Amino acid sequence: MRILLLPFSLFYWLGVAVRNWFFDTGILKTQKVSVPVISVGNLSAGGVGKTPFVEMLIERLKINHRVAVVSRGYHRKSSGTVVVSDGHGKLSSTEDSGDEPMQLALKYPELLVVADEDRVRGAQKAVALDANIILLDDGFQHRYLHRDLNIVLLTAEEILNGDLLLPSGNRREPLASLKRADMIAVLDVRMSKIMNAFVRWVGSII
Repeated sequence: MRILLLPFSLFYWLGVAVRNWFFDTGILKTQKVSVPVISVGNLSAGGVGKTPFVEMLIERLKINHRVAVVSRGYHRKSSGTVVVSDGHGKLSSTEDSGDEPMQLALKYPELLVVADEDRVRGAQKAVALDANIILLDDGFQHRYLHRDLNIVLLTAEEILNGDLLLPSGNRREPLASLKRADMIAVLDVRMSKIMNAFVRWVGSII
């Protein structure tokens, strides 16, 4: 089946390449907000441990910062801007916010959580709620919002085995897109100590 889908992956690659060229040349604009933005994302569709990694960053950064997480809120039944939590407890339902934003809001009541498919608008809302640092969950492909630190997560399996672009594979972008990353974190169940050290280092430079 994957072989039959290869021509569609070629068209997908072309669309990704053109879109990235538009951003690289300034035809499509990237917008900054007034506080630092850390993006955590990946190259492939599906989960590779982004939420646990975001949680580790929250644990470190919340000590000295008013942290906000901006997420699309996958599988939510709403659209537009939803304030999942204003830092004083959840304000929306799981149906309106999505599973992962609600999970974070419940685990960290002091956290600001905003769900919005428009990441620039969501970040602006987070700033209006007095966030002084923003974590952009699953943000690598969402280039309209400027980020001060671009972290990409890869699994050891992705590196060792490779993959094809959608729809014949799971990869949303080719490996060449990693040139946009400031940091690459390789996730493996045996690497928890390395991951914790990595998060402490990120926290030390913010």
